[in-house]
Formats: sequence, structure tokens, C-alpha cells
Amino acid sequence: MASLVGTAQWVPIDFNSATCDRFEQIGQGGFATVFRSSIGGFTVAEKVVSLVGISPSNLESFMQEVMLVRQLAHANIVRYLGHAVHGDELSLYVEYHRCSLHALLSQRIERAPSIAHALADNDPAEVRHVALQIANAIHYLHHIATPPVIHRDVKASNILISKPDHGSVTQWRVCLTDFGVSVLCPNELSAYALIGTPASMAPEMTTATKERPYNEKIDST
Repeated sequence: MASLVGTAQWVPIDFNSATCDRFEQIGQGGFATVFRSSIGGFTVAEKVVSLVGISPSNLESFMQEVMLVRQLAHANIVRYLGHAVHGDELSLYVEYHRCSLHALLSQRIERAPSIAHALADNDPAEVRHVALQIANAIHYLHHIATPPVIHRDVKASNILISKPDHGSVTQWRVCLTDFGVSVLCPNELSAYALIGTPASMAPEMTTATKERPYNEKIDST
């Protein structure tokens, strides 16, 4: 079964009427679940929220993510495919990638005698390639997207990697995903909220106030 990665394989799909089969859960957020699913003969990532009992603020947040991802278009931003309501569930469909940077590093750490050995064995070419592609994604969000976007949760598990079974690292495609806590910039109402993942949070977020809000630079810290 093909995965909807890149543009060459893309074919229009009516997400409202097409049958979607879920294979496995691959992620879990505060109020949404992510599945590896099949729709129209292609493998996709499906982010789902239940409309039963969801708070108005959480539903608004999810719809803001749908509308935001829908308008973004960059090779290093996960690609929006569609969204639909099925029964009491609302789904966002994006392209599926088999691996995240977090999973890749975790696999290497598990195989190595120690974390130090695992980090020392990282190929510098891989590090440069992944860093450059994520920098391209952040540059697009901050300086090209209209209006600009602050992601607010750049971390290894939100960096997806598609790589061929054979070939050089330059063939890896690296994408930034999960815009659930992202905000448009400037946004004085949200630019001092403490939100995201504590372990990867920029220090500026912890000291921000209404009078001294943070800016898009928190994505690059």
C-alpha cells in the first residue's frame, strides 16, 4: 500500500465518503489520538477527536490546527490532505511518515552500550541534513507563511523522517508536524502562555508575561 508522501502520488480523495481503516495508534495527545490509517488505497496519518464531551475550547483548538495546516505549503512541513466528520468523530488527514527523529534516536540508544556511544556514532552528515531541513521549516513558518506562525512545540517526536531503504542521507525527507499548540504571529493573547512540552520548552516561555511576551525565536532555542 502506498503512502501519501510527496506530491507525485497524490490523487484527489473525497474524505467525507471514502472508507477509512485504522491499523494502529501511533500517537496520543491531550484530547486527540493519531492513527496510521488507510483511505483510498493510501496510508495516511489520521488525527482524531471525539465530538462527544469535547470542550468548546478544545474543539476550537483542533479546528484552528486544521485550518492552519491546510494553508501551509512547504516541503519540510507535513502535508495536509483533508479533514472530515464521520459520526461523532472529527478527523484531520496528513501524509504518513514511518519514523520520527525521536524514534530513530531511541533505536540507536537501545542498540548502543550507552547514550554517549549512541551520540558519538551519529553521522555528522545526517545531523546536518536533519538540522538544515528543520531550519528550512522554521524559516518558512516565521518569514514566508502569511501570517507568520509560531510552532511552540518543536521536539524530536514532532520531527518526521521518510528515508529510502537504500541511498544517501540527502534523500531523507524531514518534516515538522503537530500544530496543535501553534499560534499566528503576532498574537498578544497567546504569546505569553506557558504551553508545549516542558523538556523541550524554550527558557523564554517560562519567564514571559503579558508585558514581556515571547516571539517566534522560541522555536529556534
